[in-house]
Amino acid sequence: MPLPVSAAVVRAEAPPVTVAAVIPPPEPAPVVVPEPAAPVATILPFPTATKDEADWTPERWTAWVQRSELSGMALSVARHALLTGTRSEARLELSPQHDLMAARALEPLLARLAQDYPDMAVRRESCEPSGMTPLEIEQERQRVARADATQAFLADNAVQALMQAFDARLLEETLMISGEKR
Repeated sequence: MPLPVSAAVVRAEAPPVTVAAVIPPPEPAPVVVPEPAAPVATILPFPTATKDEADWTPERWTAWVQRSELSGMALSVARHALLTGTRSEARLELSPQHDLMAARALEPLLARLAQDYPDMAVRRESCEPSGMTPLEIEQERQRVARADATQAFLADNAVQALMQAFDARLLEETLMISGEKR
């Protein structure tokens, strides 16, 4: 048996409402930046020496002489000589004025070279070196350092004031550069 239902429908009429909706502009889509790929290690072949890297230059010879641990007359011969050529075949150029010194000290120098470069054939030539020797390179470095120090010293305001007050001048031979041997 159905149950009695009493229902009333109430309809409320509301006045129309105007709604002004503010719709925000759409947000831009997020920019996705891809993460950088992990670095890939590339194993390159060991570089072989180019002609320039294999050639003896005055700078390369000077560097070898400085770290060679030579001493005495052998060091003196090395500083007055120039090694030219390649790491397989080289010429040791030494002025004839150093022949007496070379006669006594050339063997230790050649033995030390043979330790570091066993595959290099060295031929001694009695001639004026074709480039700067380690001694000449060192003297040039000292000359430049002395000129720079002199210029810096004379540019100092206190030195200029003293020189002007006492009518003084610099005796360059008295200028001492730190680290310079006397």
